Amino acid sequence: MAPLTPLLLAFVCCALPAQQIPSPRESRDTGASLVFADAVTIHPENVDLRPHAEVLAEELTLLGVAASVVNRDDATIRLRLEPDASKDSAGLPTESYRLEITRDAIVASAASVPGISWATSTLLQCITFDGDRPRILHGIVADVPHAPYRSMSIDVARSPHSIDALRGVVRIARLYKIRFVQLHLTDDQLFTFPFAPVTDKLENNKVFDRTELEALVDYADARGVTLIPEIDLPGHSSRLRQSGYLDDAKTDADVANETHWPALRTMLDDVMDVFTSSPYFHIGGDESGAGRQLVPFLERVNRHVRSRGKRLIVWEGFHGAPTEQLPATGDDRILVAAWESSYNAPWDLLAAGYELVNASWRPLYIVGGDSRIHPGSTAGRSWTPEALCDWNKDRFMHWEPGRPVFEDRGPDDPNRDDGIWNVPKPEWRARVLGGQVSVWEQRESSLLRDLRFRIPVVAERLWSGTTLHSAALMERVRAVDARLWGLVQPVEIDMGDNAEGPIARVAHVYCGDEMTAQFRNRLPHGGEIRWSTRKFGGTTSWIEFRDPDAPATTDASNAMRIRGGASIRAALFRDGHQIGAETWARCVHWPMRVSVTEYAVGRRVPEPGTGRDGSRIPDFDALSDSAITRRYELPMLRGPLDHRGVCGQRMHATLVAPTSDELEIGMKTQSGHAMLWLDLDRDGSFSDSERLIGETTNTEKPIRSRVRLEAGVEYALRVDHLAALPRPVVIVTLDEPGKERPREITQFLKSES
Repeated sequence: MAPLTPLLLAFVCCALPAQQIPSPRESRDTGASLVFADAVTIHPENVDLRPHAEVLAEELTLLGVAASVVNRDDATIRLRLEPDASKDSAGLPTESYRLEITRDAIVASAASVPGISWATSTLLQCITFDGDRPRILHGIVADVPHAPYRSMSIDVARSPHSIDALRGVVRIARLYKIRFVQLHLTDDQLFTFPFAPVTDKLENNKVFDRTELEALVDYADARGVTLIPEIDLPGHSSRLRQSGYLDDAKTDADVANETHWPALRTMLDDVMDVFTSSPYFHIGGDESGAGRQLVPFLERVNRHVRSRGKRLIVWEGFHGAPTEQLPATGDDRILVAAWESSYNAPWDLLAAGYELVNASWRPLYIVGGDSRIHPGSTAGRSWTPEALCDWNKDRFMHWEPGRPVFEDRGPDDPNRDDGIWNVPKPEWRARVLGGQVSVWEQRESSLLRDLRFRIPVVAERLWSGTTLHSAALMERVRAVDARLWGLVQPVEIDMGDNAEGPIARVAHVYCGDEMTAQFRNRLPHGGEIRWSTRKFGGTTSWIEFRDPDAPATTDASNAMRIRGGASIRAALFRDGHQIGAETWARCVHWPMRVSVTEYAVGRRVPEPGTGRDGSRIPDFDALSDSAITRRYELPMLRGPLDHRGVCGQRMHATLVAPTSDELEIGMKTQSGHAMLWLDLDRDGSFSDSERLIGETTNTEKPIRSRVRLEAGVEYALRVDHLAALPRPVVIVTLDEPGKERPREITQFLKSES
């Protein structure tokens, strides 16, 4: 990439003002601006760039800048491939680009199609509007990524995903310069890759259409994004074994046995024939019961993948790095995605010479969005976009006691109590090629929502390597999102103000008899908004939303009234064709019953069975206000519905006794401990004698206490909860005489709103 020339620098006065994500390395403007004409033309100077030119024309038109692809040198926008033999640290063609904006033309030049795509992504982010007229400042952007491996992995094997949703993922990747999208195609639940000898013999299986999958590969390639296939073997192979394709294979070790290699090789070849543009192939290799068969199996896969001109990626699930059969260096070297550190800690892998992708569970995992939420479950394990601001590719983190990273066992770690290991050596940092956001056990309805503000933050850290303060970074993320999110999801569903706190991750909560959902088009030039709904059939004890049918309803007001709870699904159509991805929303008509105060209490929780004297739960009254991290209300008494690490909770509610009798109150916890008080004398305080349950275990064994209550009388209830991970659940039940089983106490709590 050529540096900025002295002639052009003479006109530089300031940085291009439109906020961009990720931040470019060099960005300068001359102060003058180019106002787009009524019709913008795009000239791909190389035939390989025509598909991308058509992508750019479509995006500009959607944003209100009419554009078309032409074969003329005087076009407004010119796309130019310039030969460059240099490679990045991953051995792939460089992604660097140069974008020059003058009064005469906009010229995007790069050595690769991804580089051109990133140049035009920057172009989209630089456009501003003067009234209805789009404009862009004259200037230059010269850019190159800090990390070559920037990826997100989508789990399509635990829950079905449509091609439409995956196109939305690709559009997010294109906007924020994410180079790879990995598809986790097989697991114990589904075998989604269309390989007839397997899928034709499976019942209750969802499989992609081969033609649609090939079209998705082309769709991504045209946007500079490469799809990486993952066939998870030899573990997570239940569906493969059920098909009978491997004859009598009953276990992971059977799958890995050399006798089944010819059949597996045929299947893997078929996968690689679909994902032809990917320089990588991911074989999984994690959480396997294959034992000593695992490494020889991975070795066979690696040799074959290399013969196809691709490089093998494995999870860190093989033990004992270095392993000579899985080369760390040379042309046959593998790439290791380090996610948990239990099998091979990142420092051991780096010391052995392996190149890594940082896929740290914290904060890069998004697990279980919009899945069932029931006693014994939470709303999913994920970290906020703000938490991602503290991560970079050379920072490995974990949240669970017992993991080597969590226990700070890594070398040269100045803070041995933070669950973080920063790669200390420059030569090691050079072998951490980038990072990956991983989405697991996710329903399609929450996929784009959970990626929306997380991917831009990760993109900033991986592309630019900057250390912007989280508030400044999130301000920039939201500014870019406001301009461009319509290219991903054109329809906004506005349901008014929502309750704050973790319940917002589950659904929009409203009060009153009904709610109005307003549908708005984020894009100019209109279109028809269609939507559909489906009633919510769950309760605060068992939360499960059903997905509506495809959008079909329309109304001139673009609004609908809702009573009770519902799922909503909406999309934009023009000339009968859907534009962008669908937008999903959930709402429930629940009163708030529980007030919660959360406290920072450190990160460690003692192991179960180490005594029950109450000492493990902090005295929240003794903590200062600075220890309070947030306050919110919930419609149920459940414990945290999101995962932010170990925390303390004090929950207040009002119990209305259902009958005059001796009742039994029970409480159990998972991954934590709790104590329960009831203000029996109703004097507004909680005495030691009113502590009905001293402390639960974290083994789900319920603790019970009997107490006499008077029907209709209100009693203040308090629960102090030390919540840990992975399942910070607390369940309180009330057992009435004559009833078959105890009932969750939420239904007996007074509504506070």
